[in-house]
Amino acid sequence: MNKLNFYQRARMSVFFHNSNPKALLRISGEDAEDYLQSQLSVDVGKLPVGAMRFALRLNTRGRVLAGGYLLRQGDEDFLLFSRGNEASEWVKLLDENVVADEVEFTDESSSWTAQVLGGTGIGNFLQSKGLTVPQEGHFTEMKEGILFLDERLPANTFTLLGKTGLACATDNGVREIGWEEIHKQRIEAGLFSVPEEIGPENLPQEGGLENGSVDFQKGCYLGQETMARIHATGKVRMQARAVTWDANQAPALPSPVLQGDKPVATLKSAVAANDGSFLGVLILRANLIPSLEAEEFALPGDPAQTIRAW
Repeated sequence: MNKLNFYQRARMSVFFHNSNPKALLRISGEDAEDYLQSQLSVDVGKLPVGAMRFALRLNTRGRVLAGGYLLRQGDEDFLLFSRGNEASEWVKLLDENVVADEVEFTDESSSWTAQVLGGTGIGNFLQSKGLTVPQEGHFTEMKEGILFLDERLPANTFTLLGKTGLACATDNGVREIGWEEIHKQRIEAGLFSVPEEIGPENLPQEGGLENGSVDFQKGCYLGQETMARIHATGKVRMQARAVTWDANQAPALPSPVLQGDKPVATLKSAVAANDGSFLGVLILRANLIPSLEAEEFALPGDPAQTIRAW
């Protein structure tokens, strides 16, 4: 097979989606590292230049207020990229504990695009575009922008932060998809979004976010006492689960979910599938998971719509 045909076949399994970030902040100053260390759930001091982590901003009770990627571009220079929380929310959260710290928060959201690129042929496609594929947990900076493997999206999915994004629409076999399709793939993969699905009423452990987004050995930070206590016991009362149901339209969200006539869980999201069903994320008590698997739950309505574990 010649090189041209190889890349043409690789592109047949590639998709892209263009959007603008809700938040892209530049955080800089001689106290930037120490201040972020006190505010975020990951160990910023152990983050080398060129590395990144999905970090959480918790409240003092350990609940999730915001989440986003922290990218270290220099000793005193960081980018914070978030899909779920607006820049104004992040600035308010980060600024509220500044006293005499030499740290600045600059909103650059309107100057950037966030292009999602994925599919089974994405590695070959990126190489055909002359892009260096970064290792997991790192990013590469090129004239096209900043590229990284997006751990909060389905496998083989990258995000390119840049000024314009790649011009993919004219590539044979490369298809543009809507955010709803990526949303569906994410739920199918058991990945839960912040703050839509795991938010101010939830602990990171309810959505598996402690794996990779909470460093239990780091120094003092907001929510640390709660995180340490849960880490010691290994248990939380609530859990997030991907679910599916048949319906003509999505319910108003968040929606109560019933066991008989009793509200026992909360549906946090809903996205239409291609077969007349919906996918969503349910928050329920861990001891009720067997009842979910036994199809004892339903959305209110006439007729009631049975909720099934995905």
